Amino acid sequence: MEIDIIFKIGGIGIVVTGLNQILARSDKSEYIMITTLAGIIIVLTVVVKEKVELKTYLICGGIVLFTMAVILIAAFIDRGKEKRKS
Repeated sequence: MEIDIIFKIGGIGIVVTGLNQILARSDKSEYIMITTLAGIIIVLTVVVKEKVELKTYLICGGIVLFTMAVILIAAFIDRGKEKRKS
């Protein structure tokens, strides 16, 4: 059961990453954060519905927090590049 939840989270992550890449290349960067937050909410909903053990839930939460941190850092770097161009 724990492997199934990891594959579900990985699949959701791949879909969200693909959507973010499409949005970034079509100059719709304002929707990237919304897409990411929707992905996080979906992952947390899947985890709660599966009623996994606390250990797995904490691991998934750590993965989600790490992903959010990376996305926020990338967004700040991107904004810094845009400000330098101005």
